[in-house]
Amino acid sequence: MMAALAGLCLAVLALAGKISAQNSLQVSQVQVSLTGNPGEAVFSWIQNSNTPATVFLGSSQTNLDIQVPGEFRSDAETLTPGSFSCRAIKQLVEGTTYLYRIGAASIHNFTVPASTTSAINIAIVGDVGVYWTAPFLRQALLQDSSLQALIIPGDMSYADGRTEHWDKFMTRMEPLFSRMPLFVCPGNHETTDEHTAWEDAFYGAYRSRFNTDLLATNSRSPSPLFYSFDLAGIHFVTVNTEGDRSSFEPGQEQYLWVEEDLERAARRRAAQPAAYPWIVVFEHRAMYSSTVAEDYMHSGNHGNDFKLREALEPLYVKYGVDLVVCGHDHVYERHVPTIANVPTEGGIPHIQIGTGGHNIHWIFGKEAPTMARRDAVTGYGVISTTADGQQLKLTMKKVANDPCPPGDNLCSFSYFSMHPSAAPAVSVLDEYVVPPRRAAFIPEAEGTGGPTSPPPAPTSAPAAM
Repeated sequence: MMAALAGLCLAVLALAGKISAQNSLQVSQVQVSLTGNPGEAVFSWIQNSNTPATVFLGSSQTNLDIQVPGEFRSDAETLTPGSFSCRAIKQLVEGTTYLYRIGAASIHNFTVPASTTSAINIAIVGDVGVYWTAPFLRQALLQDSSLQALIIPGDMSYADGRTEHWDKFMTRMEPLFSRMPLFVCPGNHETTDEHTAWEDAFYGAYRSRFNTDLLATNSRSPSPLFYSFDLAGIHFVTVNTEGDRSSFEPGQEQYLWVEEDLERAARRRAAQPAAYPWIVVFEHRAMYSSTVAEDYMHSGNHGNDFKLREALEPLYVKYGVDLVVCGHDHVYERHVPTIANVPTEGGIPHIQIGTGGHNIHWIFGKEAPTMARRDAVTGYGVISTTADGQQLKLTMKKVANDPCPPGDNLCSFSYFSMHPSAAPAVSVLDEYVVPPRRAAFIPEAEGTGGPTSPPPAPTSAPAAM
């Protein structure tokens, strides 16, 4: 009897110890992401203890019945002791809102987006940072309850190797990153040290903070720096334009993966056009941009990325990519459907949304022949589809930065410190319905050899669309 009581006491003490450990944890920088498999999600965070926190998830605050232990990921360029993630939580119901907490931290919620055709609103914006007009963008995204996912095509924090700057950015963005699935790709400012070997540079702060491992694995990518996934019938492909820029040249690792992934997506679309009607690429640098390097006193690598265009545009054309979205230049630019720098019926529209708020570029270069419009604004794009998947639209939303002048890099940070609930005015700047390019790739019958018909030859099209 005494032995049994002693065993029970030890069990109770052990349980109390676990509860105490969870309660003493300090968890921050929480984010939710998907894995590329339908109904799967992973959570990532920073914590102050080597003992991993547990993720509790369920349908209500009183029913967090799914429990998944955390795992240590990396101690590179993060707060001590490092970053943590949980294993993929599977069999989540698409369209369902779940509540979750990590350890004893605050409760968050997120909705699982559908992978096949459905209505959706996906925010996309690059070049964000912490200062300048970025706080207005953050606040506008927080107040937009229609958004179901967020894509940042590079240049998240502008930390440039400063760990404390990453921490500031991730902490400020936690209310967004914790409630909608986040998808990212590297920008030139994600590097830890521009003099370090490129993989080591990106495997520092960027790799430890953004868990894209399963997205890469499930899209057969050899690197977590580029991957693909499906949302609401849109097949998204992210391309890494940074670091070893030979990797996207013909015959190289990333190029080969991009071609294989696009061909799989195009063949699937041909077989299941109602379920997967669209293909969208996002990358950091622009194949088409009216920016010229001499317009910037601090930069010599903006404007058209001719190397990227020469290497990958033929693949995008061949496999029926419908839209390319990028950042890098801190402006909004929309280019008409284009092939080989010629406005072309049946070409690909390119849209630049480097408008996250980090030092908006107010000086433009010469107007490009493919350009439909350009604006120096703070704002974000919304990629949306109709419920039947027949329409894909990009809406550009302008975010007002009153009362702060656009050239003041500290005013907005101070303003929102004093007025944390301020709601900036948001207006529609541009709306663009994307023309479908699914007819560009028509697979031949099995066993007949080649995969496609040739891309259309460039023919002139109206300059504005």
